[in-house]
Amino acid sequence: MLLDEQKIKAFAQLIQSQPSLFSEQQQAQLWELFPGLPNDANKVANAIAEWSQDYQEVWNELLPLIAQNSDSITRGPLENPEPVNPKDYKEQIVNAMRESFPSPKQQPSPPPQSPLDSQQ
Repeated sequence: MLLDEQKIKAFAQLIQSQPSLFSEQQQAQLWELFPGLPNDANKVANAIAEWSQDYQEVWNELLPLIAQNSDSITRGPLENPEPVNPKDYKEQIVNAMRESFPSPKQQPSPPPQSPLDSQQ
């Protein structure tokens, strides 16, 4: 597992194991950030690192999880792990958020226009 994958896995673990660590504002920021990211391990991992470094408490909890994921890999069997589907990188985080955070409040959509409105 690459370092990027370790960061992604660790961040998903942190969201699931300590959702109370994230304020409502932080949760809202994450809901804005992650669904729009491309399914690229490096971009997702960089977004995690950049966002987390702004919140020292989150960063301090994340670093040991990354190290723990790294240690478990070096002590594991010598066979190559099954590669992760690239679309799963972002989904790991979004799924953890769905399970741990309340869903973002949806803005009411505008009422649909009638066909008569568009003819004017």
